[in-house]
Amino acid sequence: MKKYSKALLIGLIISIISLAIFGITMLVKNGISGSLESQYAAERWQSDSGEVRYGQISCFIAEDAGFTFAQIPQIEQSIETKLTEDSYAAPEGAKLFLSSGFSETEQEYSVGSVSVNARTYCTGSDFFLIHPHVMTSGWYYTGDELMESGVILNEALAFKLFGGINVAGMKVTMGGRECVVLGVTSGPVSEKEKKQWTPEDPADEPCAYISSDFSMILDPELNVTCYELVLPNPVKDYAIQIAEECVSFPEGKIEFLQNTDRYSVVNIVKNLSSSSERVIKTGTVYYPYWENAARIADRTCVPLAFIFAVTAGVVAVYILFVISILFINKEKLIKSGILFAGAKISEAKLKLKQIHIKKRRKDNEENNDQI
Repeated sequence: MKKYSKALLIGLIISIISLAIFGITMLVKNGISGSLESQYAAERWQSDSGEVRYGQISCFIAEDAGFTFAQIPQIEQSIETKLTEDSYAAPEGAKLFLSSGFSETEQEYSVGSVSVNARTYCTGSDFFLIHPHVMTSGWYYTGDELMESGVILNEALAFKLFGGINVAGMKVTMGGRECVVLGVTSGPVSEKEKKQWTPEDPADEPCAYISSDFSMILDPELNVTCYELVLPNPVKDYAIQIAEECVSFPEGKIEFLQNTDRYSVVNIVKNLSSSSERVIKTGTVYYPYWENAARIADRTCVPLAFIFAVTAGVVAVYILFVISILFINKEKLIKSGILFAGAKISEAKLKLKQIHIKKRRKDNEENNDQI
């Protein structure tokens, strides 16, 4: 064993350094991915819904697939049926899963003589539970609220129309219909997502949100380009299997993505082989702003994946080296172990004997004192 002592020491030092680098890289990775709030909806929903593990699934759908908001209730019913068959039931007064469609269009907004064209995001009622936003005035629509005449403005659009941002409850005309301003948002909580939300200047680029109910009144044929789910996921791939079965389109028209654990070390390393394909847009599938932000983070994590792989490999090689040395010297180690154990047993027996002798001496002394 002595001839390996130097190699073992050097290997131990290198392994400790590798573990330190691994830890630092983990902190960097968490800094890159941790602020992407849209990628952690399952974790947030799970913490509010009990012990059942949840998974988040994104379905990116080609614009020419003909998927509309009117089709979503049927998909939700299919999902609920499958979950019920697998003995999942929603707690009283709560939802069992989240579901939200997304589409993008452009609408004209006007207040008096002021008129502004703005990018308009049409979303399902669970959208803001998956994609939290900072609200500077009012609040957003959630749950089963019927919002056929409500709109959320960003600060830029609110300033252009009203000259201020505290305008919740005020009226604005959009698409020829008078509607109520539900609130004003400064954008997604995540700064990385906000950069894709308004790629130019957030203070100057107007946009708004309306519910799917409202969008179906304005344009029943509006194409849904993203459909998101947060489902129970008790075992690996359970959630995505339900999504693939219930949200079915011809090949090439839909792309499924598991957001849950997207930025785990294992998945980051696995994605090394496909890193060149992880671009902002591919084929006919459209990626919304939060997915663009996530894909930029994916590419940023590529060099980190190399570091994870190398440092983990170094530690693994050192462990295998130690195991091999132990195996080669197993006979010597066994003999040494037996000798060591024998010596310890003899030492223990001697100590017990000495203790016994001391006790007898003490007893004799006490008896003599009494006499």
